[in-house]
Amino acid sequence: MPSVAKWSTWSKFYIISLLLYSALLCFVSTKVFVSALQQHSPLKASDILIQALMTLFLPTLILGIWKQRLASGLLFAGAATDLALTLFLSVHTASSMSGMLSASLLFLGFPMLASAILFHLGSRNSASKLTS
Repeated sequence: MPSVAKWSTWSKFYIISLLLYSALLCFVSTKVFVSALQQHSPLKASDILIQALMTLFLPTLILGIWKQRLASGLLFAGAATDLALTLFLSVHTASSMSGMLSASLLFLGFPMLASAILFHLGSRNSASKLTS
């Protein structure tokens, strides 16, 4: 795996912006989740799963700085889980909940997928340099 110093400028910029975005997403989603718990709002399994995905996005990105291949797999799994929630739960829920799930796909699923692709390409490039 190449060190962070050997990453291209655009990769560094992209990772830094993703780290800032995921930190903001983690903070806001955790604050909303805790306030929902304090107000004794009923929570479903999908709410808890989306919250877990939003919270784990930041540590997975931080892990990706050192272990790109592992983080790539975790981020692909997270994006797939978010897509599955959007596809399967939007059919069975009201329109407001399906809008929230679609927003989750836009604001969580796509950044997870993009960072997974970035880490995957970085790990493939470093693996091909090791074998040549």
